[in-house]
Amino acid sequence: MPQDSDTRAQTRIGRLAAYLPALRGPADTWIEITPLRGSGTVPDPYVMSSGVPRLTQAALEFVEMLYDAGWVLEDFDWVQWVETVEGRTLHSDVGAVAAATEPQIAMLLTALVRRDRFADGVVAEAFRTGLMAAIAARAAALGS
Repeated sequence: MPQDSDTRAQTRIGRLAAYLPALRGPADTWIEITPLRGSGTVPDPYVMSSGVPRLTQAALEFVEMLYDAGWVLEDFDWVQWVETVEGRTLHSDVGAVAAATEPQIAMLLTALVRRDRFADGVVAEAFRTGLMAAIAARAAALGS
């Protein structure tokens, strides 16, 4: 039997909110630093002391849940939205997320996940800065 839209929304919110305790934990749950090593020569140029942030298996499963739960929107122009005042504010101000609506959370998550496909590290940065935790906290507040 199909779920009605309110039940689907609560399920979606609940699935995101369930990640809140883990998202408030250490960043290395979500991000690992993969060192790039090389000799620094033209044929072997990669020398970085800090390495490159990569998503852990837990983070990849989180992103998969976002798709599965319907948080990553189809037919949504996230490129245009992220340049609006609303999009820029929600993306850059963790405090602003505390007042976000469910549709705004979906738009923000869509922009983060889709943008990461073109600019590797966007999702990792959202974990690192606490933006993902703020999003999950807002989902928890909306679900209560």
